[in-house]
Amino acid sequence: MLKKSLVILLVVCTICLIATPVFASNMMESAGNAVGGMKNGIENMAEGVGNAVAPMREGISDMANGVKDGASKIGEDVKDA
Repeated sequence: MLKKSLVILLVVCTICLIATPVFASNMMESAGNAVGGMKNGIENMAEGVGNAVAPMREGISDMANGVKDGASKIGEDVKDA
């Protein structure tokens, strides 16, 4: 009976020793995938912000040019008067 119990205990311990690294490996792979997903999400967000800022920058530049042209025209009108 004692030998049978020791054999069962040895089998259970062996299974635990083999299974633990497999589970740890799977958990590390899952964590790596999660970090990769976060990285991709951040890259996409940064690209979206860049795409949104570009038209704003162009609009501000156009507005500044319009103000400059208007001021120049006013200066010419005052000069001619």
